[in-house]
Amino acid sequence: MHIGGDLESAEENLEAKNEEIKKIWRSNQKLREEKDLVWGNLKRWKSGYQEKVQELQEASRRHQEYLQA
Repeated sequence: MHIGGDLESAEENLEAKNEEIKKIWRSNQKLREEKDLVWGNLKRWKSGYQEKVQELQEASRRHQEYLQA
């Protein structure tokens, strides 16, 4: 064993860990972007669904008024 051999190995391990952390960070960023897309789509769907429910309730109300007339 020569002096500094362990230090080089430790530096290589540190570099490998840093690369692993970078990969995890990039993966996490992609997941966040996908989550934001899904959340936006869910909000748009919910808004459209609520509009359809309101339309159905209004049509049902008009139908009941028609039946009572």
